[in-house]
Amino acid sequence: MSLSPRFPTYTDDEIIEWLTEMYVSKDRSLVYIAQKSGIDKYKVRRILLKAGVTMRPRGQHTEGLLRNGERQCKSCGAVFPLKMFSKDKTKTAGRGYRCKTCDNLRRAWVYVDEE
Repeated sequence: MSLSPRFPTYTDDEIIEWLTEMYVSKDRSLVYIAQKSGIDKYKVRRILLKAGVTMRPRGQHTEGLLRNGERQCKSCGAVFPLKMFSKDKTKTAGRGYRCKTCDNLRRAWVYVDEE
């Protein structure tokens, strides 16, 4: 019997390789991988640990975060240090997804003179 009930024709080695690729290369969460593979997320974690994959802290993804404490703004696409993002405890790294400039522009009222 295969590790994944959704893909019974694949060997265990192929499934482990796919799980590793999804977690490491594509930066997917354990929940996402579990949904796609049909394997319990805790079992996915055990399989990855057994395969020698270094696990991220739970609940933290590197999406939007770059090395050296930088992040890419979701609005303008520019890369800034984390201090250029507003504090938000509910987000990864404790900072928002938009830079302070984009946040200010989003909050500002725009008045258009109609002539």
